[in-house]
Amino acid sequence: MGHLESLCSAAVSMTEPRFGVLAEDKTDCDTVRVLARRFLARNNVSVHARADNGCGTLRRKAERWMRDLARDGCNFIVIIHDLDLGRNMQLNDEEALRARLNGFAVPAGVQRTICIPVEEMEAWWWSDPKLIKRIGKGKGSATPSPHLKMKPKEALQRLSCDVGGKPLYSTNDNPRLAEVVDLELCAQRCQSFADLRNFFVAVSSLASQSGDRDPQPRRQPRSRVRKHSSRRGVSSR
Repeated sequence: MGHLESLCSAAVSMTEPRFGVLAEDKTDCDTVRVLARRFLARNNVSVHARADNGCGTLRRKAERWMRDLARDGCNFIVIIHDLDLGRNMQLNDEEALRARLNGFAVPAGVQRTICIPVEEMEAWWWSDPKLIKRIGKGKGSATPSPHLKMKPKEALQRLSCDVGGKPLYSTNDNPRLAEVVDLELCAQRCQSFADLRNFFVAVSSLASQSGDRDPQPRRQPRSRVRKHSSRRGVSSR
């Protein structure tokens, strides 16, 4: 059974799924909240979030945060963790990271998925030509392979510099950029973005179609997320 198909048994009794997000910082959570509402074309999508201070804290607190979100009524949780560069300037091993995140205990009644942007979530913005021109005040070019963009956040900062060399872009802008990014183009060019969109859409669709057919909650299976290679080389770290 594929990952999206496995959501069916988790969504059959939920006409209004409640989503939770674990991420490395608050702006990531706010960005996903905006995207979720755009994915589903609804302003009332319930998205609760937990974040603190980077990937180390995320991994250390993930199980506790998932329990907190489950108590808040969340039945679908997304863990978003960047695929960072190692000390040798190669990407860390995505398969190893995914296995580690998959190893966290998931509360009963919760379906969890994992989203791993290559290097940084900011790579997503490099998929959209209009968005890049907006950040660069008419300068800059998007790329059909955003996952190959080295240090995408720093590249956006350089692109946005004013005449005095001061960057005008910061990660606080990400929720605002999420309001206008081309969803289809970003999904075509960024596998992690496509996986995130497909998760939200599949859960909402299956819940809407099946919610009235089975009033009894079912036990949720653990999800299997399709693996994605960054094709940029990995570090064994």
